[in-house]
Amino acid sequence: MQIQAGACLTGKILKYSLLLVITGIMSYSQKVNTLYNIDLLTSSVAMLVGSNGSILRTDNGGLSWFGYNSGSNGTLYSNIIIDEYNAAAVGENGLVLVTTNGGKIWVNINSNVTTDLIDITAIDHFNWIACGDSGTIIKSLNEGLTWQKINSHVTENLKCVVFINSFEGFIVGDNSAFLHTMDCGSTWSAIDIGIGTVNLSGIAMLNSTDGTITGESGLLLTTRDGGETWFTGTQVFNYNFNDITFSSSNTGVAVGNNGQAARTTDGGITWNAVITGSNVNKMSVEFANEYSGILVNHDGTTNYTYDGGSTWSESPIFGIEIDKAISSGNNDIEQIITGQNYPNPFNPATNISYTLPFSAEVTVKIFDITGKEISIIAKEYQAGGVHSVRFDGSGLSSGMYICSVTASYNGQKFSKYIKMMLTK
Repeated sequence: MQIQAGACLTGKILKYSLLLVITGIMSYSQKVNTLYNIDLLTSSVAMLVGSNGSILRTDNGGLSWFGYNSGSNGTLYSNIIIDEYNAAAVGENGLVLVTTNGGKIWVNINSNVTTDLIDITAIDHFNWIACGDSGTIIKSLNEGLTWQKINSHVTENLKCVVFINSFEGFIVGDNSAFLHTMDCGSTWSAIDIGIGTVNLSGIAMLNSTDGTITGESGLLLTTRDGGETWFTGTQVFNYNFNDITFSSSNTGVAVGNNGQAARTTDGGITWNAVITGSNVNKMSVEFANEYSGILVNHDGTTNYTYDGGSTWSESPIFGIEIDKAISSGNNDIEQIITGQNYPNPFNPATNISYTLPFSAEVTVKIFDITGKEISIIAKEYQAGGVHSVRFDGSGLSSGMYICSVTASYNGQKFSKYIKMMLTK
């Protein structure tokens, strides 16, 4: 379906096995087979990457995702968002993609390597580091435009790179590979951390001394001395961990295969199992703040938390089902400004506020996480201005719910969606 520039899309929430992909001039369906990584800029803005060159972006906290044509069919394993406009993704056979317009156009950059690149991080706005198979480390000094290969002095597959400031960084990988740099990633030294031969998958360093590593067979180890010694809690985990992140100095979450997830609230001293809702492999987890986080699953679904990782709600990728495309003819048509419901999470009731820039027929609906309509809480003509409606979830079970606010004006429809968490 051809969509003119400036067109407005109207539609309804839809659970997708095929994700609706919208670009500047075309919309089409693209199968999202596998997801590998997520990176958050804010609680609203995030990007996902996966197989077949898949790059997805949300600007509403994961309520809907929009796919962009990356120009590649290669598998993408990791990505970073620098700011609203600049982002990058890396993947198989040395693939590096960079955007400077928020994801609308991606440029394939020569990385000067052909090995798979597994992770990427930004030291600052200009200096980026990526690592991958066979001891590969590459560095860019100019926002990803050119890359130089860095000698890692190891041949192991490197899985995760983090920096705690502009100078000091760490990399972990297979066969207990543990690398350290103090010069912005220009040189790296290998450190024997004394844990035998274990494939490591993730690292989260709170500072130069305190951190946690994850790995195969449920490995979850914490250090308080920069990696010289490591200790583990009493909780036993059975499956491989794939990623770890901390939302504060005390609270962290690790995710892995077969639905495995663990959470700490004491900086990694003790870890407890967390139920994430399914047994699919959990690939990546990120927090926007101390409470709000998203994790991505190998099967193309996502999980959300609003309480720091204690509870998670699983969600399919949501998109917008196109009923029609309306050419506005200009960019002056104002749309509904929707605020988050308060309180959120809520029990049992919450207030939903929104602002109408014009008088319109308004419909406010509630959906469950599968897209099933639960109730219509408002359907009336409303004058322009600020409005508020109350939603009572007394008869519903705990979980995530979607609120849609739709305004009809001069034959056109404008819709906004928000996520609400009912916790009983």
